[in-house]
Amino acid sequence: MVEMSLTTIADAMGVPLHALEELLDGHSTEAIASRLRTGSQLVQEFIDGRTSTGVAAAIGAPPAFVQDLRERLGHDGAIGLLVGLCLSR
Repeated sequence: MVEMSLTTIADAMGVPLHALEELLDGHSTEAIASRLRTGSQLVQEFIDGRTSTGVAAAIGAPPAFVQDLRERLGHDGAIGLLVGLCLSR
């Protein structure tokens, strides 16, 4: 049942299931980065605790604000935000 739910979420995000699974494990993929219209390394940096202009542009906020948001969200919150961004595109 969990597999089916992840498949549904991945479909709604517009990415393959393996890309969602990698993201939930804390790893960026080209599919996620493409959906956010930025580079995979920039997405990985965001997951790891740093922000970039690419991720800030995807969020639609200045990099300084996004860095503060990232610090407040923590690792899992950052991943949740990326899932939400993919869902909204």
